[in-house]
Amino acid sequence: MQDTASTETETQLPPGVAQDRRRAPRQTLVAKASLRRDGRPGGPAFGYVSNISMLGVGFHTQEPLSVGDKYHIRLEVGPLKWTTMLRVVVCNRHESGTFDVGAEYVAKEMPARNPASVAA
Repeated sequence: MQDTASTETETQLPPGVAQDRRRAPRQTLVAKASLRRDGRPGGPAFGYVSNISMLGVGFHTQEPLSVGDKYHIRLEVGPLKWTTMLRVVVCNRHESGTFDVGAEYVAKEMPARNPASVAA
């Protein structure tokens, strides 16, 4: 009988580094971001995006954000201006007093349209 532990390859990570569970590869992107809480009054929160993927974004803020809350994020990078809605998945306090936030994109419900009005 063969020992399965010796035949499986395990990724060895340095101590203190968690396994990356992302479903899409991330790309480094550093850009200013503003966030407005969905459906609630108040001014925007500001922060910096650190990475982005097809499914979500990682950024840093001065204020903690509640897991599960939805925000509209707006990025301006050179001539690119991009806005989308996201939901906070994780918010951890960083040693510097800022907060590392991970969020996933969420689809905004769109009103039904007549199929004849959609261009082919």
